[in-house]
Amino acid sequence: YQRRVHGGRGGDRGGFGRSRGRMNALPQRQSKYRTAMRNDGWRQRRQFVHRNASVEVRSTWKVVAQFALADLAKLDGNVPSAPQILKQCGAVEFLNPAMERVGVKTPVNLQDYPNKTFYNVTTTEDPLIREFSSEFEAEAGEIARVYATDSILAAIMSSVRSVNSWDISIEVIDMDGCKLIFLDKREEFELLPVNETSRDPPPDADGMLAEELMLVNQRVSQQVLLKTQRPVLLPKTDPNPFAEGSEDVASALYQYRQWKLDKGINLVARTQVDGMISKGSDKTYRVFALNEYDSKDTEWRRKLDTAAGAVLATEIKNNACTLAKWSAMCMLAGADYMKLAYVTRNKPNNRLEHSILQIQQYDPIHFARQNLALYPRSMWAILNSVITTCTKLPEGKYVLLKDPNKQMLHLYLEPSGDEEEEEEEVKPKEEEEAEEPVSLL
Repeated sequence: YQRRVHGGRGGDRGGFGRSRGRMNALPQRQSKYRTAMRNDGWRQRRQFVHRNASVEVRSTWKVVAQFALADLAKLDGNVPSAPQILKQCGAVEFLNPAMERVGVKTPVNLQDYPNKTFYNVTTTEDPLIREFSSEFEAEAGEIARVYATDSILAAIMSSVRSVNSWDISIEVIDMDGCKLIFLDKREEFELLPVNETSRDPPPDADGMLAEELMLVNQRVSQQVLLKTQRPVLLPKTDPNPFAEGSEDVASALYQYRQWKLDKGINLVARTQVDGMISKGSDKTYRVFALNEYDSKDTEWRRKLDTAAGAVLATEIKNNACTLAKWSAMCMLAGADYMKLAYVTRNKPNNRLEHSILQIQQYDPIHFARQNLALYPRSMWAILNSVITTCTKLPEGKYVLLKDPNKQMLHLYLEPSGDEEEEEEEVKPKEEEEAEEPVSLL
């Protein structure tokens, strides 16, 4: 009886002793599994990918503020009230309902539009924003007025999901106590990285995949339109502010919107929608495309019909920042729908010929909440934090840079040309170690 209680090897092989032996063996197997998982996780953490900054950080630049993305993700604030529409421009076309019936079994070849002109003008080159700023008159209690575009604001709002480096140029002008702040982008800013948040992102040092994704998005935006209807100029809408002469301009409706943020800050931004759902309806949409450049792993042609949810989950994992940015752009523009097109290459090595496999439709705010865990309150709080910091800066030019290898945003003061030359002359040539800049935050 004593041996049976202790379950010794030489004891009775009855059920009690044997069950104790099995119970003792189970934690050992689990322990080995946990050890293997820990070792695998350690190897994954050891795989470090060095990324380059989107812009060269010069030795004369000084850090004036820093933002930890983990801290920004915890922010919560108020969503501003409905914006005031300062001006509306451009002509829109209507969605072709047949494109919503496209499927894996009935794909559509993606067409080229070589004669279409697509505009992606930065803030300070926008003629209407120049007009607004030149006619600026401070309101009572206003401390700053910020000018930007929807893509620039969306990059800041979705920064907590970003991995790669990006940068925004900031100019602060003091107008008798009220500051004008211009947020600008470079031409490369609109090139979206492919599979940025993937565990194993594809090498794209030359930017070919990013250029292909931008080309696919431009083509999709035009192919979903109804060709039997001419572009419509809505009431109280001015012509496209960027069109010159008889250019064949891509369908776009621009709205210049003004929000009242906290603490006497006004935000003016150019937003865009791609078209309208149907004639007689005021529902607008933006359409974006995901590009399958390598079908070996994803196999959209096989999975989209039977496992569309799993395909979307994989794209959310691999392109969380891009999808967050698109959702924010729709929210800023007041677009009723965000459409996602699944596009694949016709041949694996041909990056110019594609097919549309499927188009899905979402409510942009619900999509961000449900799939990306991004809420309007949080996105506006992140933007408000960065803008409020800019309002405290003295007059000058700055650069907001996402650190290429850390989850940080750095705000640099960019010295003027004369100051930069003087600092380089004063600095001893034999000095090898550069002083570490001190953050004010």
